[in-house]
Amino acid sequence: MNNTKQHYISEINGRMSAIYADLKAFVAIRMENRQHKEDGIGGGNVAMSLVLFAAIGFLAKVQYFVDVKGKVTLKDGVPFIVEEEAFVHLVRALSVANIDLGLSGLKGPELTLIWKNFRNKLVHVTTVERGHQMANFVMQPTSGISVDKMIRLFKASSSPAFQKEEFWRVNPDVVLSFLLDITNTVNKNLGKLKLDENGLERLDKIVG
Repeated sequence: MNNTKQHYISEINGRMSAIYADLKAFVAIRMENRQHKEDGIGGGNVAMSLVLFAAIGFLAKVQYFVDVKGKVTLKDGVPFIVEEEAFVHLVRALSVANIDLGLSGLKGPELTLIWKNFRNKLVHVTTVERGHQMANFVMQPTSGISVDKMIRLFKASSSPAFQKEEFWRVNPDVVLSFLLDITNTVNKNLGKLKLDENGLERLDKIVG
């Protein structure tokens, strides 16, 4: 294997940029007020959530890899990383970088529960636990504003990505608005990590 650490950083960046570009389509649908009309197009909150949680899970595993300095356990030759534990590592890294998804200050057990309530439910039963919600912003038909500008408005809004009222709620629009910042944070941390050949081989198995 001749790949360098920079190769994987570039791969991560390219993959997350492609996801970001794809998911902007759902924002555009709602900006044009095309959802829930006669052609049956939805608003995209379930699809966005599935993709975003998969992306966050991937980035969380990379951050976990960084935090343990590449010394991940192998199981049948594949790095064994518990997703809930990795998510805790990611949230802590984002807190250090002053990126607040509404989860700063929470301890590991509560973060683990949040991951299970959303990611695991979405993957296995395509819904979330009763009382937990996924909610996009409701938008009026918008003209004279780009999709990128709208996403910047999501980030600047007072609504966090994760919010606890009676139950936890996640807003995929806000998560999307932070996706590239999350990616840059993880890549920056990965860039600081010194890796030998064994470490690069393990990273290759995570990033692919």
